[in-house]
Amino acid sequence: MPELDVDVRWLPFFLNASMPETPVNKRDWYNQKFGADRVRLMEPRMTEVGKKVGINFTYDGETANTLDSHRLITWAATKGKQNEVVEECFKGYFEKGIAPNNRKMLVESAEKAGLDKSAAEELLASDELKLDVMREAEDIRSSYGVTGVPFFVVKAGEGRPISFSGAQDTETIIDVFKEATGTRSST
Repeated sequence: MPELDVDVRWLPFFLNASMPETPVNKRDWYNQKFGADRVRLMEPRMTEVGKKVGINFTYDGETANTLDSHRLITWAATKGKQNEVVEECFKGYFEKGIAPNNRKMLVESAEKAGLDKSAAEELLASDELKLDVMREAEDIRSSYGVTGVPFFVVKAGEGRPISFSGAQDTETIIDVFKEATGTRSST
């Protein structure tokens, strides 16, 4: 496969738009949302898959509304640091069990990504980008029929975007890139 110049954009999506701002126990919320039996099956599988790619998932800790994390990630994109901020936010939530709206974790994520701490604090203390993020999340949901994450939209040139849902193996994602760029062989 030829080397590709890829532009990754993280777009907002709310798995549970009515999730409260007050953090709740993550495992309890998962049990309520998916059912305890499904969570018991899901946890070991996700733990195993995560370890293969260097993610040490924890199901302990808290979860909460994600609007503030989406605002920070959207803001970071304007500074050229979106991927770095996403990586730090993911570590905080998925590996340390810190609620995704925890201001301290969000500001530290911005700072670790090389962004100005005071600017991140100002953003999170304001209503800046709230409506923009909520509008974009709704546009993405309605345009592509998104119901869960991860969800991918691959665009190459003027061709039609290819979208797919779910955690996929590397080969599947490479095949989608090949299809989008017209480099997939027809054998």
